[in-house]
Amino acid sequence: MSRCFVYICLMLTLIALSCKQRKLVKRTSESAFSLVTLDSLLTKNSFEWSFLQATADVSFSGEALNQNVNATIKMEKDKIILISARAFGIEAARIYMEEDSITILNRLGRTYSRMGWQEAGDYIGSKLDLPMTQNLLMGRLLIPADSQFRLSQDTILYWLERISSDMMYKVRMDSFNHQIDTFYFRGSKTGKYLQVQYQNFEKVDSLTLPKQFFLRAKDGLKRFNGNIEFTSLSTARFQWSTQIPSSFKRQK
Repeated sequence: MSRCFVYICLMLTLIALSCKQRKLVKRTSESAFSLVTLDSLLTKNSFEWSFLQATADVSFSGEALNQNVNATIKMEKDKIILISARAFGIEAARIYMEEDSITILNRLGRTYSRMGWQEAGDYIGSKLDLPMTQNLLMGRLLIPADSQFRLSQDTILYWLERISSDMMYKVRMDSFNHQIDTFYFRGSKTGKYLQVQYQNFEKVDSLTLPKQFFLRAKDGLKRFNGNIEFTSLSTARFQWSTQIPSSFKRQK
């Protein structure tokens, strides 16, 4: 089960592929409404944070996978994501996503495996890093200053779109409060796509975060559906350790 769970976690970061090696182009549609540039939109969608803790109900289905787990997620900005997955009241898997590596503990089998971010990217057909993954879980835009996107707007929505020979990446965003409604990514060469829809944004201290998101994913002929609902959110500081029990054996 731990491999299935981490696979879904990594699938959530497929859209990071859109964030590489492009020159910034600022364009807006002709409209009677006030226009916004891409860099100002990035500013409005960003916020400062240090720590985040959450509990969540997670369910995934598709391709012989029908799993419901309770998850605890803890993040320190640009340093770590800690994920603990429990099923039937027992911790089954623990994941440490650090700056240079991802460690997966199979608590039931008393084994662990470790991979670099490049290997994790190869595993799902994308390029990944820790800050992108954190932004995705918090409903933030993943667009760096060197990305090329087409920006358009109407009365209530912004659309950000980038289409190239190997992928399509789209974002739909609320133009009033600058909250992301939907991500859509499709890789023409990988046979994979991912759609994430955020709902029920809530104020948590100085942050506004989504409490629920739905996803649809396709990997070749395999299709997955998922629902992640945060049952609690906190910005309280916490202490963390990535120590692996000495009795756990490493798996390749």
